[in-house]
Amino acid sequence: MIKNHGLVIGISAYQHIKPLSASVTNDANSIHALITSGSLGLYDPAHIQLLTDAEATGSAIRAALNKLAAECLTDSTVLIYFSGHGAQLLAGDQAGAYLLPVDVRYGSDEELASTAISGKEFSAALRQLRSRRVLVIFDCCHSGGIGETKNLVDTELKAGLPDYYYKDLSKGWGRVIIASSHQNEVSYVYQEDKNSLFTKHLLDGLQGKALVTGQYVRVFDLFSYLQPKVTAEQPNQNPLIKAELEENFPVALVANLPAPPLPKAPNDDYKYDLFLSYRHIDPDQQWVKKQLVPALTNAGLSVCFDGDYKCFRAGEPIIKSMEKAVVNSRYTVAIFTPEYEESGFTELENLMAQHLETEASQVVGKNKRLIGVLYRDCDMQTLSLRLRYKRFINMLDPAEFTTGIEQLVYECRHPID
Repeated sequence: MIKNHGLVIGISAYQHIKPLSASVTNDANSIHALITSGSLGLYDPAHIQLLTDAEATGSAIRAALNKLAAECLTDSTVLIYFSGHGAQLLAGDQAGAYLLPVDVRYGSDEELASTAISGKEFSAALRQLRSRRVLVIFDCCHSGGIGETKNLVDTELKAGLPDYYYKDLSKGWGRVIIASSHQNEVSYVYQEDKNSLFTKHLLDGLQGKALVTGQYVRVFDLFSYLQPKVTAEQPNQNPLIKAELEENFPVALVANLPAPPLPKAPNDDYKYDLFLSYRHIDPDQQWVKKQLVPALTNAGLSVCFDGDYKCFRAGEPIIKSMEKAVVNSRYTVAIFTPEYEESGFTELENLMAQHLETEASQVVGKNKRLIGVLYRDCDMQTLSLRLRYKRFINMLDPAEFTTGIEQLVYECRHPID
């Protein structure tokens, strides 16, 4: 079940301050249309909120943020997109940065502070999100079609959001802030384009142009694509990123990509590309039989596992079948779970593979025969030292499955080294 969430806000028709061009609302509608179309794969349209123009009141934005906090989970991806006016009060008791909803008023500093959404309030709303995969995108401080800045009505209220605002919002583990420009710049909109310069390239990146590997567009890869594209087209606009996270998490799934070419099989005498060593308990065996094996065979690999009667013959001693499987396979792939080492059978399988590594290293200096895959809550630090000294393929997160398969295919089609 898809448990990711989104909130898309676009405001051009401000009721009490200077409006913005229609491209601002176009941007929000384009982002919403893309992430609800199904083409990005990661988002359920029922979990995406859209607020444009008259809908994007201060109370509606606050309610939408509260809804996100109530519904998102720790492992949800949350995407928040805002296109509209951001502003700073430069002096006085209400000084600070604000997002401006459609019904904001600026008769006085106090009135603006009470009708806008302050940086402190927005930061507090982000802290209420349980998710550790939060991406907030701002396309603010828009310019006119030929570069004229859309300033607000008073010199004490400066258009745009300061860089420190983005830095403050990023404080919180798993939070990424991407902004269309720095505080001393404007975000350009060209008359011939439907979308702003920034959002035009953002849409392209999400649809696959920011793809680096696998099928997932990841948050840092998205910015690495977006920033030079915008700057190359308009040197006076430089998108920025602020983040506190360890994971380059996915923000889009690009479907219907052509499968990468299968590496040519090495010129050796192995009958199988790999033998799968795993615990015969659920959910492990169901995952191996229904997901892993079909994915590997569809990728063109020859797979030996005990669920294939051609590999494990009826009437043959199990240990003999295990030995033949290890010896006749280029690699033994161990599916590490918390229970993996509790079985004498899986222990024997990986010990035989490691023994072949030891023998080969003494003769020809080639010792790689065992490949580990981390699956289902497996902490590598709980594994025996003889198993955890190698680098593993990480499939702990279902979102990493496609990339993990590509890596496994790559490794198993390479000669032993």
